[in-house]
Amino acid sequence: MALKSKAFMVRLKAVALFSISFPLLSADVSVAEKVESEDPITLILVGSTRVGKSSLANFLVKPEAIINNNEELFAVGHDMSPTTEEVHCHRFLENGVVFEVVDTAGLNASGIKDKEHMIDLIDQMAGKPRCIIVLCHRFGSTIDMQTTNTIRHFADTFGAGANWIVVMTNYQTDNVSMEQRSRDSIDPESIKQQFGEHVQKTAKLKAIPHVFLIDSRPDDPELLTSKSSRNDIMTKAKSMHTEAICHPRFRKTHEIVHEDRLKQRYQQGRTHGYIQEDIRHYAIPTYVVEEWEAILKEATEKSQNLHPYEKEANTRIDALIQKYPEYRKPLENWRILLMHDCELVKNANEKHLPLEQARNPPASEDL
Repeated sequence: MALKSKAFMVRLKAVALFSISFPLLSADVSVAEKVESEDPITLILVGSTRVGKSSLANFLVKPEAIINNNEELFAVGHDMSPTTEEVHCHRFLENGVVFEVVDTAGLNASGIKDKEHMIDLIDQMAGKPRCIIVLCHRFGSTIDMQTTNTIRHFADTFGAGANWIVVMTNYQTDNVSMEQRSRDSIDPESIKQQFGEHVQKTAKLKAIPHVFLIDSRPDDPELLTSKSSRNDIMTKAKSMHTEAICHPRFRKTHEIVHEDRLKQRYQQGRTHGYIQEDIRHYAIPTYVVEEWEAILKEATEKSQNLHPYEKEANTRIDALIQKYPEYRKPLENWRILLMHDCELVKNANEKHLPLEQARNPPASEDL
């Protein structure tokens, strides 16, 4: 009898365990279905390179992962070089609302990359019904021309009717940082107001956008403060009247316009003169010019045989810039000219054209 009772209790526990587990499994499935099926509130993180967009994206989706050292959903760079090269999205459910965080590549890396990144972003955002632009800017950074051009570019791309939130990243809340700001008479609220007004004026918004301060990579003692700021951002996004970005328009960034002008000089046969102007303007020493000319010589030899040289030339130019960072700007300009020539060589190869014809197409082909 005792054995039968014991067996009965084992079966009873198994039934109870199954009855408890099954609804939980159903709930998990329904949550997944809800996340996938419902139109989310989409937070599109935009801004220049190296302002902390990916760190913010991780913290908005999984704030605890920062402390627990869990795997990052969005790759984060650990130096000053940009990490994100394409649009990445992640959906999640919070308090019954489906959110989608979109991490984008930063602008102002180069004309070629800016063009690729913006086309990728516009393709991804087409048809998203509930969008909010989250402009990211590092706290303490100056409001320079690059920042202004970035704001103006996204305003032109997404239109005046888009909803904006501004997040100033890297706002450290540890005691040392707070005491330092106090000694330097830095007023965070005044900085928020000033930057919000600048965004409103530059983007031609009807009202000053809400500005948040956050440290997206806090240490354990500051996690609570950062989580509070993060929750404020999500609450604000939930309360905003969101709508689709119906007709995003591709606008050329400052870098793309600059690159187009350089290509125009190339087509006009003014490359050599332009480089000589740069050498004089930036007082570039002879030994740097000679190293550049060695790269150019090798590229020229390969191009004569229609051999692609883009990857190798880029690697050597990167090494040259790393060696002489004070001449980054002119070397990047020369890279643009060389890469444009590489494109023409590829075109000659693919279309079986004489190299000189590819480099100097008839006027009708330029239109």
